[in-house]
Amino acid sequence: MRSSPEGPGAPQETKEVPPQPKASEAGGEGGSPEPKVVPRGRPGPRSPRRDIEELLREAWLAVERQELEEALRLYSLILRRDPRNLEALVNRGVVLKRLGRLQEAERDLRRALEISPGEGTALNALGALEMERGRLAEAEELFRRAGDATAMVNLALLYWRKGEGDKVFELLDRATALDPEDPYPYYYRALLLKGLGRRAETEVLLQKAQALARQRGNVELLRRLGGLKGPG
Repeated sequence: MRSSPEGPGAPQETKEVPPQPKASEAGGEGGSPEPKVVPRGRPGPRSPRRDIEELLREAWLAVERQELEEALRLYSLILRRDPRNLEALVNRGVVLKRLGRLQEAERDLRRALEISPGEGTALNALGALEMERGRLAEAEELFRRAGDATAMVNLALLYWRKGEGDKVFELLDRATALDPEDPYPYYYRALLLKGLGRRAETEVLLQKAQALARQRGNVELLRRLGGLKGPG
């Protein structure tokens, strides 16, 4: 049965957040990143790998600050030094997509999948790119290949866009089962219920999404929630 939610149409965005630093680099699991404290005195020798790790961190922080051109510059610098660096390749693809440079983004993401065919972030980002182009069958195949919580959220958004609202809740439930602390299934379920006029449930879900986003240090989603005035 085909159905579509009343009210606002399907969200235009998909869930494609670049990989975050490891917990040890981000000030503890679920915490927001903290600046490194460099002790005074003569620094020790630097290794190329250390330089790349620091550049990756700087680039990720630039993405968090929405300084996409700076992030692009840093990821490109890393890839000149290490052309097969998977994190830089995937994240540069995501940044290029956000900048609207879709052909370049696709090149980076497909290159990342040549290196690591099961790389979930690359599959989700490429699926989001195909979805933006209106190639929904190709997007669905990529999301199903990824098979993670992010992919389930993206599939839910794809079916929402297709007007098959009866499948959306099931996919969001699957996303939550795969990652109970992912805030995005709660966020999108709230948007869907808001469109259906179910205000009390919407408010509870938005609060849950906000709490989980804060716990994970998800600045991007917190910005979205800050711009959402509520279920009214």
